[in-house]
Amino acid sequence: MAKKPLYLALFVLFFALFLGGGPSAASSKERILEFSSVIDVSKDGTLTVREDITFLVENREIKRGIYRSFPIKYKDKMGNVMRMDFHLLEVLLDGRSVPHKTSTEGNMLKIRIGDPNKLLSKGIHTYTITYQTSQVSFFEDHDEIYWNATGNNWPFPIDKARAWVSLPEGTPILQMTAYTGRFGSHEQKARWEKDGSVAYFETTSPLLENQGLTIAVSFPKGYVNPSEEYKKRQKQYRTAATLNWLLPLICLLLVTSYYGLTWLKVGKDIKAGPIIPIFRPIKGLLPSEASYLYRQKFNEDAFVSTIIDLAVKGFIKIEEKEEGLLKFLGKNKKYTLIRQQGQDTDLSLPEQKFLAELFRDMPYISLDKSSASHIKAARNGLKEWLNSWGKRYLKSNLKWVLAGCTLSAILLTISGFFLSTLKGSTGIFAFMTLWLSIWTLGTAKLFTSTLSLFKEAISRSKFWLVLRAFIMAAFSIPFVMGEIFGVTTLAFVVSPLFAVSVVVIMILNLVFWRLMKNYTPEGAELLRHIKGLRMYLQVAEKDRIRHLASLPIPDRTPEHFERLLPFAIALGVEKAWASQFQDVLSASNYSPAWYSGRSFYGGIYYGNLVSNLSGSIGSAIASSGVSPGSSGFGGGGFSGGGGGGGGGGGW
Repeated sequence: MAKKPLYLALFVLFFALFLGGGPSAASSKERILEFSSVIDVSKDGTLTVREDITFLVENREIKRGIYRSFPIKYKDKMGNVMRMDFHLLEVLLDGRSVPHKTSTEGNMLKIRIGDPNKLLSKGIHTYTITYQTSQVSFFEDHDEIYWNATGNNWPFPIDKARAWVSLPEGTPILQMTAYTGRFGSHEQKARWEKDGSVAYFETTSPLLENQGLTIAVSFPKGYVNPSEEYKKRQKQYRTAATLNWLLPLICLLLVTSYYGLTWLKVGKDIKAGPIIPIFRPIKGLLPSEASYLYRQKFNEDAFVSTIIDLAVKGFIKIEEKEEGLLKFLGKNKKYTLIRQQGQDTDLSLPEQKFLAELFRDMPYISLDKSSASHIKAARNGLKEWLNSWGKRYLKSNLKWVLAGCTLSAILLTISGFFLSTLKGSTGIFAFMTLWLSIWTLGTAKLFTSTLSLFKEAISRSKFWLVLRAFIMAAFSIPFVMGEIFGVTTLAFVVSPLFAVSVVVIMILNLVFWRLMKNYTPEGAELLRHIKGLRMYLQVAEKDRIRHLASLPIPDRTPEHFERLLPFAIALGVEKAWASQFQDVLSASNYSPAWYSGRSFYGGIYYGNLVSNLSGSIGSAIASSGVSPGSSGFGGGGFSGGGGGGGGGGGW
């Protein structure tokens, strides 16, 4: 029975040794026993720093030596990268010279200390590193040493950290403070005192891994003069600050000047005389041509007006039917286009081609998916014809716009590359420039298409158009957000003013892309007549028309209404035109021979006809896959702040 206490004691001892790692586990952990830093400040602002770092080495992380890293690149208040001077004077191990090698990794200077072919003996070793730099901070009312004495990036705990700051003899010390802990910490587990022009700091508790000691000493101006390196950095700072706003401004002025002068030369509208009401279109002018010239582009109104025009001329009959569960509410209208017999020779060549492509050899087509290929062929043929016809009357001036876009791209790329170099972010800038150049084109196209849809929805006042516009707007949101993200990124990696100039220049290119389109003298005169016709179609007040017009106003008859109806559709004023004839059409119980259905009953539902036709045509087109269109004081200090810093490790 006496053996049981002995076995129990041995078991407890073994268990304790197993958990604790042996009696020497705590003492054998590699760490920095003491980190001493002496900062000697000369009158010319040069700092001579001697660091004595005493390690307990166990050949775990520290096998052949250590490395010490120092930040030599900082970002100023504008985000520009500023390089600090750093001159390594001496490196010692236990008071003797030791092999070492320096290299630059990012914004850090790394000193690798030790013999790569020799294992460092276990035990206590002291590394001494002496270097010079010039990192005195000069403020309006005082000067300051704000210094990260140990660095915060050590993988070892630090038992004790000390720092001495020796100012030029006779320099009074105004304030002192210190911060401890991880980067950004405001802890002050340290004490400090001064003796004349010497400030002393030491920690009051051990520092853990990745913790450090940062100190700050302020003194009156005039005792330390800015070094040449400091003056050089200040000059660089002022130059960079100036370039941050000057280069974007130059880009903006050059692009604006280019477009302004070019617009005056080739883009300014030609004055073609006053616009007066015209009661009849110019002979030979098609509604689709009037639409194209007025809008300076192909529009779905050109397609719909062509169908109505051919119907009025007797070559097409439009049949309306209501099908499905919603027919009693008049909500599900189906349209059929029936080919009528007529002499095609009475039509112009583009009208003949349009009819041939729309019907081919079929007697009728339905405005739904089954006729998508017919509608697509007729629409594309009409668009091709109008683009060819419009060259006589319109000048796109596309080469001038492309030159402006090229100028914008070159200026922004050069200035952005230069400014991003100051911030050390050329790689990000290059990527964002490439990405935005593609993304912006798609976003701009989507944005302009959405605006056009909203404009059409407002003019038509139809629910399905409004809904379609909002769907397009919702679809555009992620693309716009991506554009905002890209521009915001440019603001960070280059400068906010540069990002603003990018946005403004993009807007300038979009605006002048539209403004640079112009009319030939012949086109300007034809446009004047088209605008005069639109004025007549749009304005209901007879007295106003009579005052503006020089010719007698035609009588309001159903025949006159029909004759100009395709042009009202082409120019987007069909509702205003119909409202002028509402009483006439109702009184005559108007029902056109070319239309069968309720939408023209007495003219009451006329406004729905065009919208429903457009909707049916749009759905058919869509189904075919064709789109319609700091200081260390005053609360600003923290552990890891100021000059100096970095860290180190073993190797």
